[in-house]
Amino acid sequence: MAITPLTGSSEFFKSLRGLNSDKRPSNRAINRLALGGSATEKSITANKITDQSFRSKLRVSSILTQNLGNARGAVAVAQAGVKNISELAVVIQDKLISLANSNNSESETRALTTDLENLLNQAEGFIGSSEFNSVNLLSANGEDLNVVAAATGENLIITSQSSLGSAINSLSAAIKNGSRISDPNSILQSEFKLLEAALAEASTTLGGADKAISLRQRSLQDFNETLIKNLGNILESDVEREGVRITAQSVQTQLSRQTLAISNGDPSSVIKLFK
Repeated sequence: MAITPLTGSSEFFKSLRGLNSDKRPSNRAINRLALGGSATEKSITANKITDQSFRSKLRVSSILTQNLGNARGAVAVAQAGVKNISELAVVIQDKLISLANSNNSESETRALTTDLENLLNQAEGFIGSSEFNSVNLLSANGEDLNVVAAATGENLIITSQSSLGSAINSLSAAIKNGSRISDPNSILQSEFKLLEAALAEASTTLGGADKAISLRQRSLQDFNETLIKNLGNILESDVEREGVRITAQSVQTQLSRQTLAISNGDPSSVIKLFK
């Protein structure tokens, strides 16, 4: 139905113009939100926030998270190697004790010696496979691992357990040496004791390093959660403000439409409203 022209009603025509004009800011706001931006142009947008301090903090947090993750991986692999070698050590000790028995036949002695050599080959294999991202904390040539664990530049030092790799090498050399293996008791009292001490030290040190890394990871996780929560609060507040504004625009639009409906039904009544 056509709208009947109303003479002398500037306010009425202003409301008609408002019907279309109010749609434009609402549509712009909806489009901005759909694209992941903030609700209002004048407020702090998500891009501005991340481009400034949030982006810097998140970048530092990401680097620290990666550093600690790599360190914990190296420690975990080393701990697995220590566990496997510890299990082998029990068998190696039993074999050395059995070899020390003077009642062994020649074939029994040969079999025990072969078993010991195979066990030491396995132990050397465990040392070699205890590498994570080119870091081997158990190798005889291993070095301490320095990890930047805080935004202040604080380093976490994970001590290399190279003494374990050296002990394995010494025990392997003794068992594979024809003259030394003939005296298994001396090996038990020397090279094997060094292996036991190295295993105990590695187990304690790596366990402490794992706990230290875990504490820093939890602290960093708390920091990340706080950072993300603060970002979410800012955006949520921004959206809430826009929600109020859109609601007000919606009411204005509804009133304009009601005015149009009245004018279509009885134009003279609308003119009276503006007198």
